Amino acid sequence: MKAFPRHYPTEFSAKVLGGALFAFPLLMAIASHWASTIFVLVAVIAFFSMRAALSMFASRAPLRIEELLYIGIVLAYLGTTVISNTLSGWTEGSISWFEATFRFLLAIPLFLYMRAHPECVMYLLRAVPLAGIIIGSYVLAMLFIENGRIDGPYGPIVVGNMAVLLMVVSLATMQYPTYRLTWKIPIHLVGAMFALVAVVLSGTRSAWLATLIVLPMAIFMALKALPSPRLRTGILIGTMVAFGAVIMVSVLGQPKLTQERLALAVKQTTDYLSAETREQRDQASRTSIGVRLEQWRVGLLVFSDHPFFGVGVGNVGDEINQRISEGRVSPAIEVPSRRVNSNVHLHSAYIDALAFKGAIGFSALMLLLLYPAVLGLSRQMRGKRAWDLAILVMMVFAVISLTVDPFIRNGYTSIYIMFQMSALALLFSEKAMKQDSTTIHP
Repeated sequence: MKAFPRHYPTEFSAKVLGGALFAFPLLMAIASHWASTIFVLVAVIAFFSMRAALSMFASRAPLRIEELLYIGIVLAYLGTTVISNTLSGWTEGSISWFEATFRFLLAIPLFLYMRAHPECVMYLLRAVPLAGIIIGSYVLAMLFIENGRIDGPYGPIVVGNMAVLLMVVSLATMQYPTYRLTWKIPIHLVGAMFALVAVVLSGTRSAWLATLIVLPMAIFMALKALPSPRLRTGILIGTMVAFGAVIMVSVLGQPKLTQERLALAVKQTTDYLSAETREQRDQASRTSIGVRLEQWRVGLLVFSDHPFFGVGVGNVGDEINQRISEGRVSPAIEVPSRRVNSNVHLHSAYIDALAFKGAIGFSALMLLLLYPAVLGLSRQMRGKRAWDLAILVMMVFAVISLTVDPFIRNGYTSIYIMFQMSALALLFSEKAMKQDSTTIHP
């Protein structure tokens, strides 16, 4: 592994940005408005410093086609939302949730500034394992205090899903010299273990699924960067034993949050899928899993009737009630009249995209999510260690988006943008370093 110079930013704005990036992950899922507030602060710094960033690109490292393409994808995602909402009519829900979408516009100056100052991203990477320890400790403390499933400012789903992100990023960033060599591996592994505690004990099934899919990838990516095969073997065995022990103790210690919730999810899914009559489906749709599956079904029905631009973000309430009156879906998901045009969603980013913005908006969402993976397949980017970070962030959000919609919430959206912009800024900087020996190697 090549040495990374411990370079600290010299500009005042970059110092502030570095401090904000360090603070960002520490309490992002357990303190109200923490992530959104820091994101806005960082975006404002980046916006007013954009002229200097563009000047640097012009003189030293001009933007490449891959970077311009990504900026175009972000603008396309924003544009599809504006078009769908305008064609369908701006409602209370459309206006309320557009704030989250607007953050993608702020992501452009943020990306440009991080690209000009990639050394600032190291502050975020150093904070991630500490954030893993904090979120795991928080879940354990809340379980002790409340003696039940954690609540917190955003609920257990946010805590569980963001704990997955912290866990896998803590492992992936072992490739970077975040701390002295003798302390780096223990700090990152402990951070990942505490985050795993939060994942298991949050009782969040989407987080469990994301862990099952993404954690093996993160372990592989972390191990491949270690210089010695003997060290890789030792770390692999130690990690598997430690993580297995964490899961076992958590499951045995909190069976209601783990075993019973998993068994209940399997039963409710089976009941819904095996329903043969309308009465059976109505009954199965009144469970927590059944409601979501019925919402997905009605979302596909809405998409079939509005295939190109959808019905606008948050405007699906009338569509649901109309299909209930037609007898096509269960009354279990009926939307109260006071909430018809107010923040109604379908518990899946993909189904929401199809119903809200049609095939055009769905395509924009998939481009936004999958671009880092496509980018990593190119010859120029293949093998860059920042691609590991970018692909893991993408995978976490791609999996949790099956059952939640992160991109209509300010906090979720802020977290996605901050982590993915950081990963891409490092990735493009690593590529630029090969062509310019004066570029800092992140």
